[in-house]
Amino acid sequence: MELIISFIISFVLTWFVFRNDQFLEEKRNCPMKESIMAMAKENSNNKTMRKELKEYSLLKIQEGHFEYSDVLETLKSDNNNDKTRT
Repeated sequence: MELIISFIISFVLTWFVFRNDQFLEEKRNCPMKESIMAMAKENSNNKTMRKELKEYSLLKIQEGHFEYSDVLETLKSDNNNDKTRT
């Protein structure tokens, strides 16, 4: 029993000490967010581009890049502005 408990404790401690922070850093980095945001602002009138940007942003959010919700908010606000202009 002591052997099992010591193995579990050593495994957990080893995982905390040697865990791969690169995976967590990858989740924090959004390499294309700025360019996607610029495309969302510039091409707000193009329905096909809006659809593609929305789908791409949703995929990135599913992968853990929650910063892409800003792109969705931009698309949503541009869509609301377009409706009020016409």
